[in-house]
Amino acid sequence: MSGSRAPCSIDTKASALNQSHILKQFEEIASLPDREIDLARSALLIAAADYPDVNVERELFTLERISGDVSSALLNEDDPLYCMNVLSEHLFDDLEFRGNVQDYHDPRNGHLNKVLGRKKGNPISLALLYVEVGRRLNIPLAGVALPGHFLVRHHEVNDYFVDPFYRGILLSVDECRDRMRRRVRGRLSWDMKYLDTIGKREFISRLLRSLKSSHLRRKDHDKALTMIDFSLALDPLSAPDHRDRGIINYRLGNTIQALDDLLYYLDNAAPGSDTDGVNQLVTHIRGRMTS
Repeated sequence: MSGSRAPCSIDTKASALNQSHILKQFEEIASLPDREIDLARSALLIAAADYPDVNVERELFTLERISGDVSSALLNEDDPLYCMNVLSEHLFDDLEFRGNVQDYHDPRNGHLNKVLGRKKGNPISLALLYVEVGRRLNIPLAGVALPGHFLVRHHEVNDYFVDPFYRGILLSVDECRDRMRRRVRGRLSWDMKYLDTIGKREFISRLLRSLKSSHLRRKDHDKALTMIDFSLALDPLSAPDHRDRGIINYRLGNTIQALDDLLYYLDNAAPGSDTDGVNQLVTHIRGRMTS
């Protein structure tokens, strides 16, 4: 197999040029300070890599329209719980956004354009929708990467959390703990730090990891590689992303690219990382290259 992802044609060349342009725009956003990162635009650029016909500005206008409808219902009220309830009622009762329980790992659940069009998403994409509509209303919200799930927290509320995947219900700290325990099934002990908010860069990183996983479940290695390219634009030094890109490239027959990434991982893996499997793969690749 050759060292490219797909046979070369006019269509694939055009697609590669378009993807390169999209990735460059994403890199410009990724270079900004965390507080200046536009979550919605970042998510839509990621979506454009899978759906080249995405009109980013039109989708952003949809978010503006949704926030405008919520604004008229807020009536200048600034009580945090009231604002969250109004936002949840509009998104999940009026507009009927919901978590896609039936097909949780469908990659469309992670792409904001598809979430806006299908009214279905996963915990991360629905949280992003919730946070971004809230931002347009000056409601200070942020993501919470609860192990096994994803929630939203108001900066002024410490004891209640929104679960956008389940129609925006409010969860107490105890309910968050119980939900995590059911998800991880004893693999982790509870820690209050799990309810800390995360930054925008980490938010996008989580979205990309989720999309990568969804594509790999469907054995769509090319699209998984694209998500890793975005992840590395966000954090070029991420050793796990270099490892994953190396493993996928090896499966695609791109041995030179695979070796470069796997060696980078071995040189930069965090202490305690399991490097035995990668070492074995590197030895195998070198053996094939010299035979």
